[in-house]
Order: sequence, then structure tokens, then C-alpha cells
Amino acid sequence: MGILAHYQGAFLRGIGLTLVLTAVSFAMALVLGSLLAVMRVSPVTPLRVAASGYVGLMRSIPLLSVVVLFILGLPKVGSIFSIQA
Repeated sequence: MGILAHYQGAFLRGIGLTLVLTAVSFAMALVLGSLLAVMRVSPVTPLRVAASGYVGLMRSIPLLSVVVLFILGLPKVGSIFSIQA
């Protein structure tokens, strides 16, 4: 119990950050998903083809591959993950 009490502030900050990231991700996914849905039913052929192509591509790539690509690829473009206690 002493360890939990010692790191209580870090846990609470982590929970808060998780909730913020969840809300932001949900909002972004809602906007992007709505935009793609409208594009897929659009009578404009280039929009419909672009949206269908994007959805098809994202559905065919395994999620683990995307995670590994981000984790290994982002440092090569200058973004570095760091864990701060």
C-alpha cells in the first residue's frame, strides 16, 4: 500500500491524461468517420473512390503493423517518446 500512496499523484495524472486522450480520440474519430461516410455515399465519383480506397486500405492493414510502424517510424522523423515520472 505504501507504493501506491507514494505514486498516487502520478497515477491520478495518468488517469487524467488517459481520459483526455480518450475524449480527443473519440472526437477526431467521429469527425473523420462522418466525413468518410459522407464521402462514400457522395454522387461525386472521385470522393467516393478516395473514401472507399482509404477504408479498404485501413481495413486490410493489421492494427499491430500500424502500431509498430508508428513506434519505430516516428523517431526517424524527429518524434521521440519519453516516459516522465
